[in-house]
Amino acid sequence: MCGYSPLAISLAGSFLKANPYLSVDTLIRDLREERQLMKPEGDIELEKDKDKKEVIDRNVEPIFNIVFRDMRKEAATVFRKLALFSSSFDEKAVANICGDRDGEHLGRLVFLGLVEHDSINKRYYFHQLIHKLIKAEVRPSEKILTHRNLAFYYFDILKDANDLYESDEDALESALNLFDLDWFNIQAGQKWSALKNTEDAKIAKLCGDFCKEARILMPMRHPTDECIEWNESALTASRESENVESEKNNLLSLGMQLHSLGIYDKAIEYLEEAQSLSNKLGHVGDEKHSLDLLGQCCLRTGNFERAIECFAKVLEFVRLEGKASKEMEILNLLAQACFQGNEYERGELNFKLALEKAQKLGNKVFQAQVLNDLGRLCNTVKKYQSAMTYLK
Repeated sequence: MCGYSPLAISLAGSFLKANPYLSVDTLIRDLREERQLMKPEGDIELEKDKDKKEVIDRNVEPIFNIVFRDMRKEAATVFRKLALFSSSFDEKAVANICGDRDGEHLGRLVFLGLVEHDSINKRYYFHQLIHKLIKAEVRPSEKILTHRNLAFYYFDILKDANDLYESDEDALESALNLFDLDWFNIQAGQKWSALKNTEDAKIAKLCGDFCKEARILMPMRHPTDECIEWNESALTASRESENVESEKNNLLSLGMQLHSLGIYDKAIEYLEEAQSLSNKLGHVGDEKHSLDLLGQCCLRTGNFERAIECFAKVLEFVRLEGKASKEMEILNLLAQACFQGNEYERGELNFKLALEKAQKLGNKVFQAQVLNDLGRLCNTVKKYQSAMTYLK
């Protein structure tokens, strides 16, 4: 009656073990009736079916239906809610999202073979076919609340991973492991918040916050195109909910990502807005970051005047922070912008200042780069003796 399907036989065995009062003959009779309801023409037609996946469906579905109908109402509710997880999950997630506080119903589902348990990693997951069957049973009212709970719960998981990394850079591997383990559920939460952002200001904020918390870890694991898709949906949500801080975060993230792809003109648009909003909000760190990237994009696109403005402002921020290595880098970028913008005296001055910083830091690679640029600049303005000295 199980069509020789290992999964169907396993479910039947677990069901008999969980219900010792039930006779095998009774279960066989129930299975026969269930199969006849599903396919009245019998099993001959089943053997001719070339779609093997559907054959397995028909073999497993009868025993699945019997087990599911026998289930207590509370356990069935938890079971249906579990179907909305996008990947494996742990007991804490089940308790918070499905309301199974003591894990009683989850334990019963594992005992019945409906949910698999990875005892090493302490995670739970579905067999693909069981997931398909139970997902078809989920009620619309359950979807609304459970998807919301999932989104907010897995945002907290993402935030925990990000906080772990920001508090201790040596914990990067642990933070990424936490991020990877629940990635598909995090991704589903973000997609749901992007889809529902117009319905609720709290959801719109959540959509933006997903991108803010994923700004560092996500690019380490996923393509830039995917990061951009996240941020564009979050930017729309933040604007519709008039959340200026979230809007600024998403503009900056998009600018970073487009800069990394070499799409400089579009990056400039986002970074100009990010810099303006950062300034209005008094967020010095984000304003400095926006200006730094904006300067690099302008340098690439030949807008040297704007690049010089940006790097000069970043230099002020960096000097206040007292970071010598960053000051060296910005002095060099400012010098490059001046050189390419034909402001040769200012360019030479900043190259020399960058060279002094590199010498104090003992950075010979950077010294060689700056000396070469100084040689090129002096050759351009016909200071040939100085050019030869620098190049040598």
